[in-house]
Amino acid sequence: MPGIGLFIWLIVIAVSQLFRLSYLGWVGPFLSWAVLTVPPVLFVLSLPAMLGLRCQLEAQNAVTRGTKTMLTLRFLTKHLLPVGKVRVELRFHNRFTGEERHVKLRYDAMLRAEARVELPTDHCGAIGCSVQRITVSDLLSLWHLPRRCSTSIRCTVLPRPIAPAQPIDLDAALERPVRLQVKYGGGYAEEHELREYRPGDPMNSVHWKLSSKTDSMIVREAQEPRNKTIYALLQNNGENDRGLELLYWLSLELCRRELPHRLLAGDEWIVADESEAASALRQLLQRPLALNGRYDLSDARCVFLIHGGEVTTQ
Repeated sequence: MPGIGLFIWLIVIAVSQLFRLSYLGWVGPFLSWAVLTVPPVLFVLSLPAMLGLRCQLEAQNAVTRGTKTMLTLRFLTKHLLPVGKVRVELRFHNRFTGEERHVKLRYDAMLRAEARVELPTDHCGAIGCSVQRITVSDLLSLWHLPRRCSTSIRCTVLPRPIAPAQPIDLDAALERPVRLQVKYGGGYAEEHELREYRPGDPMNSVHWKLSSKTDSMIVREAQEPRNKTIYALLQNNGENDRGLELLYWLSLELCRRELPHRLLAGDEWIVADESEAASALRQLLQRPLALNGRYDLSDARCVFLIHGGEVTTQ
C-alpha cells in the first residue's frame, strides 16, 4: 500500500530532474542520483524489520472499577534498523455487558518502542483487549504494509464493595426458625430426637439410662438443620454495576461473620472466605449475566435479593 511519502518522493524526483537540466554543475547529477537511490535503499533495509514486527500487549489482570490503568503496547523486532510509523487498531470488548469499542492509534516507532493507552474501566466486566489491525511503514513512509497480530489479553474490572443506601440488619435477617431433619449416616449431633429402637439401629445410639427407666429400648436419633443455606441472589435487572457492588459487599460481610453462603447470578458459587468471594466475582464477569438462579426456599436459612439497587430478604 503506497504511503504519502511515495508521492512526496515522486515530486522530489521531478524537481531534482528539473534542477539537473537547469544547472550544469556536478551538484545536479549528484542530487538527482541521491534522490533516486537513497529512499529505495532505506526501504529495502527497513523491510525485514517491517515484516518481522511483532506487537505485545501488557496490562493488569484485575483492577477495581474506576481505577485508572494503562494498556501497554510493545513493538518488538529482531532487526537493527527500526521501522517508521505504526498504526494500530485496538478492540476492547466487555464480556459481561457486551459493550465494544474500537480505538485507532498512530505511533512513531523509530522514537518509541512502546505505547500506552488507557483501559475503559467505567463498567465492571472482563475486558478483552486485542489488536484488530496493525500497519507498519518504512522510515520515509514510502510504503505501508498490513501485518497480522493475534495477540490479546484480558483485564477483569471488579466492583467496589459498597453498602446499600438503606441499612440492612443482617443478624435479624439470619434469625430464621431452624427446621431439623434426620442426619444422614447418624453420628454425633448437638440436636437429637428420642424414639423407640428399630432393628438396624446402632447400639451406641441407645439411651441406656432412659431405656432402663421405661423398660423399652430408646435411641437418640441425630438431627441437623435443614434450612442452613444462605443465598445471595443477583437479579438480572440491567443495573449491573450497582448490583455487583451490593453483591460483593454482602458476600464480604457474610465472610466476616464466618458464614458460608452461595452466590446466585445465573450460575452458583459456594463462598466461604474473601478470596473465594473475589474469585466468584471474577468468574461471574466472564460472560453476560444469565437468568436468575434457582433455589429451594425450604432449604434456605435466608435469601438476600439484590434488585434495583437495594437488598431485601426472603
